[in-house]
Parts: sequence; C-alpha cells; structure tokens
Amino acid sequence: MKYVSLVLIVVVPLTLWAQESESVPKVLDYNDGYAEGQMDGERIDQKSWMAYGCGGGFLLGCLGGGGVWLLAGSGDNPKVVPEGPGEFKRGYIEGYKDVTKAKKQQNALIGGLAGTAVAVVIVLVVYSAD
Repeated sequence: MKYVSLVLIVVVPLTLWAQESESVPKVLDYNDGYAEGQMDGERIDQKSWMAYGCGGGFLLGCLGGGGVWLLAGSGDNPKVVPEGPGEFKRGYIEGYKDVTKAKKQQNALIGGLAGTAVAVVIVLVVYSAD
C-alpha cells in the first residue's frame, strides 16, 4: 500500500507536468524561418541557368559565362511565405533567396565553363585542320 501511495504522489504529478510542458507551443524565430526557407529553396529547379551559362560561354567565352554568372546573382522571391511572426517570415525569405541564388550561380558557372570549353575545342579543331 505504501508503494501505491508513493507512486500516486510522485509519478502522477510528474506525468502530468511532462505532458503539460510538451504542449507549450514553440515560438518561431528568424533561424526557424531561415532553415525552412532554405529547405523550400532547395526544391526549386535552377537547371535553366546551366543552359544560359553554356550559351554565354559558347558565344562570348569566359566573359559571356561570367556575365551570366553575374546575372544569376540574385535570389528568387518565394511565391508563398508561411504564416508566422515577422522575424520568422523575414528569415524564411532570406533563407529562400540565399539558396536559390547559390543554386543559380553554381549552375551558371558550370554551364559557362562547359560552353567555353566547347568553343575552345571547336576553335582548336578548325585551326588544326588547316
């Protein structure tokens, strides 16, 4: 009987307290929004910038590829921003823009280098044929 009383006096209040502390909602902050924005930005396909970089690199060499890389230097704005406090929304937008900018520039750089390499190979083949 002592053990039953001890369990009721100690374990039941602790169990209720644990359930209550889990149900307290977490306040979303800037870092939560930034992380969520990064995850959503990763889902956006930026492969078209590889084609732009390839075209720029092929037509104008490193200058063309570099120009496309500079044009890719801005991140996209999200079409929908999730609900939350102002700091969360600001973090979400910045995280989204940072990821989309990085993906655009990476693809533009790869395409620019590939386009320039193809142009150099074509020039070398044409001039070596003479």
